[in-house]
Order: sequence, then C-alpha cells, then structure tokens
Amino acid sequence: RVGNSGGILGPDLTSLLARRNLEDIRGAVRDPDMTITSGYDTVIVETNSGESIPGVLRNIDAFSVQLVSREQQLLAFRRHQLTNIEQPDTSLMPAYSAADLSENQLLDVLNYIQSISSGVAQ
Repeated sequence: RVGNSGGILGPDLTSLLARRNLEDIRGAVRDPDMTITSGYDTVIVETNSGESIPGVLRNIDAFSVQLVSREQQLLAFRRHQLTNIEQPDTSLMPAYSAADLSENQLLDVLNYIQSISSGVAQ
C-alpha cells in the first residue's frame, strides 16, 4: 500500500522507513519469517464447515477473531464458529529468493520505497 492506494493486508510503504531501515526491509523480503512486525501476525482459522482461512490477525478476544484474508477482506468470526485457531510464527508474506527476485530487482524495490518515503514518487 502507498498512502491510500493498494490493499489493506500489508504496511503503508510511504512510512516504512520511519520504522525500518533498508537492510531490515531487504532481509524481510528474502526471509519474512525472520522478524514479523507487530500488527502483521499470521492467524489460520478453521471453520466448523472445515474451511481453513489464513490471514493477518487484527483482533482476538474471548468471543471473536478478526483477520484480513489474502483476498484483502476483513473477516470476523465468533469463536463458536471455529474448530481451531492457529497463530504460527510465520509470515503470510512469501519469501523472495534470488531466483524469484534478482538482486537488481530487489534494489529497484528498495529504491522505490526510499523515493516514496522522501516524497519523490507518488
């Protein structure tokens, strides 16, 4: 997401450098499970009908679970609708190896993030 454009699943890239440096971002792209930023914890719920739904946890309490699905939908479940709630120590973000995203392509992504953080591109 950049400002108000894009999905709700991931962080706003315009303010990302205020929280993380470029090396941290590089590491997160290559191995997102290394450090999962608070607010982006993965949850997998299984409904009474047997459907397994992964997403980013938004809220969990004694009565309900709210998550954002991979399809960018905010979903809410009452606990009695679920047979299982799993909170794995893995990121929903896929890892991008050098075979998936070359070093030059990764540098382009980092340069773009740097440019929108300083207000150059929008």
